[in-house]
Amino acid sequence: MKAVLVTKDSVNGTDYLGRFYFRPEKPIPFLPGQYVTLGISTPGLKELVSDLREIKMRDGKETVLRPYSVASVPESELIEMYIIRVDKDGRRIDGKGVLSTELFNPHKDAEYSFLERATGIFTLPEHSPKSPNLNDTRTRIMVATGTGIAPYMSMLRSPTTQTAGRKFVLIHGVSNTRDHAYKDELARILDDGVDLNYIPIASREPTEGQKYVEEFFFDRDRLKAGRVTDEEVKRAIEKQGQLHDTGIEDVLGHKLSTESDILMVCGNPGMIKNLESIAKALGFKLRVDFKKEDYW
Repeated sequence: MKAVLVTKDSVNGTDYLGRFYFRPEKPIPFLPGQYVTLGISTPGLKELVSDLREIKMRDGKETVLRPYSVASVPESELIEMYIIRVDKDGRRIDGKGVLSTELFNPHKDAEYSFLERATGIFTLPEHSPKSPNLNDTRTRIMVATGTGIAPYMSMLRSPTTQTAGRKFVLIHGVSNTRDHAYKDELARILDDGVDLNYIPIASREPTEGQKYVEEFFFDRDRLKAGRVTDEEVKRAIEKQGQLHDTGIEDVLGHKLSTESDILMVCGNPGMIKNLESIAKALGFKLRVDFKKEDYW
């Protein structure tokens, strides 16, 4: 279906992060946490890409399609997407991202569209139609890097999210503090009475605490620097003791377990892999106690 780009908001003065608001020609039903597929049709797209499989023909027009989590709530008439401009490791001949480049530098004849169905199982128990426990009261631990915060915003904004008696922990890791796009709104959500512990961290700025979200989930050697590696996580799992008395347990006030917590992760594939390994070692089961969004 066709769509109109209503507006784009830059994030804290950056030129690489944006909140895009689209109005589809008819509503797209979705659950908080699901994603939709955005399409952009621009003249000459085939000449820009390094792999022609990137281009689909839609209504006779060259179109590139990408899935994005929805940050807005199902009740909104606009679809909000939180998107980063891909400047390297993309699929254009210049190495940039195909769709994001067109979004941030739109062609005057660009046309926008959506596939008509949302999809995804990255949802809370109260939103999952087939959930065996709609009244699950466990703490929702939401871990995000970069634009991976988008589905959590849909969940936390939505009036259909059951908040009474529930606790939410949101850890958002970014490179720079200016990349925390929703910090002010999350403070307002907290003021509205939601039991939310929002923990923003930035890896490229001085701090005495954790710089990477994985560091909340195992006792990392403080002499280590840089991104958390697979080998570090493997060694921590082998020792077992490094998975307890951790930063996340300090935040929770209890032992991290499937009895009391649901762990959700969205963002960088390396981070997802690391936390999935830790979660598995602690007895969390995929799609039951541990949920991941890894369409990247």
